[in-house]
Amino acid sequence: TACKWYGIFDLATIMLAALLVTMQGFLPAYWRWRDSNLKLDLDVPRRLLWGNPLGPRLPLLLAGIVFLGFALYVLTYIPYFSLGRTFQDMLNMQHSMYAYHHDLKATHIYGSPWWVWPLDVRPVAYYYHTFTHVGDPVQIVGEVTALPNPSVWLAGLITVPVSMFLAWRQRHKGMLIVVAAMFLHWLPWVGSPRVDFQYNIYNNTALVCLCTTYALLCLWRWANRPDAEPAWPRAVRWAIPTYVVLCIVMFAYFYPILGAVPIRYETWHNHMWLPSGCAPDQKQDCIGWI
Repeated sequence: TACKWYGIFDLATIMLAALLVTMQGFLPAYWRWRDSNLKLDLDVPRRLLWGNPLGPRLPLLLAGIVFLGFALYVLTYIPYFSLGRTFQDMLNMQHSMYAYHHDLKATHIYGSPWWVWPLDVRPVAYYYHTFTHVGDPVQIVGEVTALPNPSVWLAGLITVPVSMFLAWRQRHKGMLIVVAAMFLHWLPWVGSPRVDFQYNIYNNTALVCLCTTYALLCLWRWANRPDAEPAWPRAVRWAIPTYVVLCIVMFAYFYPILGAVPIRYETWHNHMWLPSGCAPDQKQDCIGWI
């Protein structure tokens, strides 16, 4: 709620799911499918048979989202109000924040367009410090880099579309919502008028992990079906743990540049995901990433 854009993206996901559930109630083919495949003994109105029979009606859902979202956001301003500010000041601040981002004309060394973010190629350095003096024969540096685990994100390039396909075939509503949230957290940045950064998509990390887990689970079930080739279960039993180990190894390898561990400059440079040629005294002008 406090991070307005991500809150709006989450609400868009919920609204989309509610819209789809509502729309299917108006499809005659849907009703024929329900009548022929589901034997419900619930004494409930027909309108509640689509979606969750125990869920709220759409007007109540929308009212709850608007009221709770607005109320919780206002509550995050309690420290602001304690300084003598008013509700009108809070509203004026919303306009000021929007105008700042809308009118900002700037570039940044770590800026990157929205379409490269899933490739994990331009993380942002939050902290960089040289522990030695200029001219010392050995340069010791430390850095905190916002780098998601490459083995997680690059796997997502495959598992996210695969999960979308499998969830559609299996009518897995939960995974369809996860995939929808993935795109609704990412694609709205296409319309951003200002310089943006890769960390705008990092809240999708958990969703990427869910898609990968779902894809691996489907792979496991497919390999262990009764008519599968005998070699498939063994191959999958090796492949899935190997991938998990790879994620752990990649985290351990990149940890020095995630946790500001003091290391030699050569070691720091070797830990760059996609390094470029940079000298220690040129860090402020060196992207360090292609």
